[in-house]
Amino acid sequence: MRTPHQSRRDLLKLTALGVAASVAAPSIVRAAGKPLTMMHESSFIPPFDAFFKKDLAAAYEKATGIKVNYDIVSVGGLLTRVTTAAENGSGPDMSTVGFNWAFLFDEKLVDVSDIAAEIGKESGGWYETAQEAVVVNGKWKAIPYANIGQLMNWRTDWFKQAGYDKFPDTWDELLEAGINLRFGLQEAEPDEKHGRFSFPGQGQSTSPGPDAREARIDARHRNKAAL
Repeated sequence: MRTPHQSRRDLLKLTALGVAASVAAPSIVRAAGKPLTMMHESSFIPPFDAFFKKDLAAAYEKATGIKVNYDIVSVGGLLTRVTTAAENGSGPDMSTVGFNWAFLFDEKLVDVSDIAAEIGKESGGWYETAQEAVVVNGKWKAIPYANIGQLMNWRTDWFKQAGYDKFPDTWDELLEAGINLRFGLQEAEPDEKHGRFSFPGQGQSTSPGPDAREARIDARHRNKAAL
């Protein structure tokens, strides 16, 4: 029988590589082990939740004899649930995480570097931005499985009013610019005081416009710069 620790790692591989790979592989029949729980925020595309429960979880149970419970959390509530599980040392066996959470819960997450290496080898490697989001102190603390393309928009006129002719090159410069913008535009209309920055949720974004430039986003410092 597989231990719960081994079973979690097996399921991570299955979900990351896709159900097709697991179905094509020979079925491995084992004695039923302890059920696993996977926590996931309610998907904006409902068919994904149905796919996980009906296809991924079912395929894993068929291959291993271990049932997977899919725990759906309401939108906006996942961080609270993950925090509670980390503090109490109990809860789901696995969970999706976002943004810089791998850094927030570093000591509570297991090292899955071996899984990342195997998936990377089979899939042609990992993008650098994916590694930046989940590799903490040289160890993979989560397995990236999705990316959302987003843009960072910036008001060139507001920046010029605050004394900046180009977009900051570093997070420290961006933080300084944000502070100057906050206190230098006090006369702005109320509706203009919101949305001065639109931060993306992934590792890299691009600023559109005629004088656009590429800005790399380091998840470790996102919270510091979000004003």
